[in-house]
Amino acid sequence: MATKVTVGKLQVSVTESVTVNGVEHTYNNLRSVAGINNVAHRIVRTDASGTELALLSFHATAPAGGQFVDGQAKYIRITNLDDTNLVRLIVKSTSKCISLHLAAGETVVFNNGKVEGRADTTVGSIAYTDIDTISAIGKNAADSGNAAVDVEYFVAAIQA
Repeated sequence: MATKVTVGKLQVSVTESVTVNGVEHTYNNLRSVAGINNVAHRIVRTDASGTELALLSFHATAPAGGQFVDGQAKYIRITNLDDTNLVRLIVKSTSKCISLHLAAGETVVFNNGKVEGRADTTVGSIAYTDIDTISAIGKNAADSGNAAVDVEYFVAAIQA
């Protein structure tokens, strides 16, 4: 079967702008990723009971629907769409786990599917592993109770 999917180039632009003491500071970084032929965009709501919600799943071989193959994701953006509550983002690999705090309106970007987590502060030898899952738990603004929170993700991948 011949594909009819046209390969595209992802353009990611990050702009920071602030005026301090009357002086404007503006910085822009543009990144291009060629060969993108698979994208996923979705808005999901976390469970108010505090159940961990799997947003993204990555596998070594051919995945099922809504999943990605290790190494093929070239850009992952996750945004907390809530105006009050936070999201506890949980990034897991086979032997690592990290948790990120996304306050209302905040975004995190992964430019690849690799992660390293450590229980100490030594740099030592770093052994990045493929991300297996990215999950979310909605929490109230004080992080003391659970809440339903809308989370948006966008993934751009190169599907072989």
